[in-house]
Amino acid sequence: MNQTPEPYAPPQQTPGESPQHGSGGTPQQQFLDTLPFYRRSGTATALLLLSLVLGFAGPLVLAGLLAQMGTVVNILVGTVLGTPLLAVCVVVLTGEIYFDSFDAQGQPKKWGVGNKVVAALILLGWLYSIVARLI
Repeated sequence: MNQTPEPYAPPQQTPGESPQHGSGGTPQQQFLDTLPFYRRSGTATALLLLSLVLGFAGPLVLAGLLAQMGTVVNILVGTVLGTPLLAVCVVVLTGEIYFDSFDAQGQPKKWGVGNKVVAALILLGWLYSIVARLI
């Protein structure tokens, strides 16, 4: 029975196999080529930086308007400004984020467990802040 490999499994090289596979390049390069953009460290880092800019500059620019708006509008504005951060948290918690480099054994480097813990804490804090505003 022929099983299809997992699409995001690290590349494995069998003994005697050449590192080149025709025009596809090395198994590592093939692995990186098949990764969705949102599973790459560069994309996640860019979204985190964008969320920092929006998180700090957004309220400063909108401070006068936010003071006059109601609670529901403030929650919606906060959600829109926090969308990049929330997206990264969801992606981190639902799978791995890979760097564009490999360790000595040829396995792709990825974000650690600490990133998942921080992402869970951020999401819990965000949910708590919404519930606290509504009560």
